[in-house]
Amino acid sequence: MKYPNQEDLTAEIAAAQKIRNQARLVLLLAISGMVICSMTGRDLDSLSLAKDWLVTDGVMLKSSIVRTKSFKFPYQTNVHPDFAYSYIVNGKVYEADDTSCDSTDEKVVGDTVSQFTSGSKIKVHYRANDPTVAYFDHKGVNAHTPFSINNLFFVLGLAAVIAALALAIRIQKTRRDEERRQSQSLAK
Repeated sequence: MKYPNQEDLTAEIAAAQKIRNQARLVLLLAISGMVICSMTGRDLDSLSLAKDWLVTDGVMLKSSIVRTKSFKFPYQTNVHPDFAYSYIVNGKVYEADDTSCDSTDEKVVGDTVSQFTSGSKIKVHYRANDPTVAYFDHKGVNAHTPFSINNLFFVLGLAAVIAALALAIRIQKTRRDEERRQSQSLAK
């Protein structure tokens, strides 16, 4: 394309630079979204789909509250439950640990631990093809809820991928409109 003056050349370079920057943004959003989805998606297979797993009876072996002090600002004590339980699948005894809980509130964690004392009967969900992978439902306060941090990060990653696609479509449309305007102005 011939440029009659320096201003047209400068405008064309600026437009190309703008498109390159937008393309970099699309690529960054898409890659970061896919990385977040892939990192959190592995756990989604184990947690969110666990409602479809097989269920067996289990026995709580140990339930306690674990308190850990943070040595970084803000200095606080983190609280979470610590459960150990056993269950039987096809005549074989399995044992598992679970320390997950969405809440760090000591009262909520304490109430959860008091619901599942040592020796209490529980329902254990396990994978049919791998019974060593299991969890038990903490009555909605465990990390296997739809609003767990893992699931929220997965949705964030998915939103980044969708935003990248929407931005790419917008860039493509803007570019086509600009080319159409240029071809119409040259035709006149």
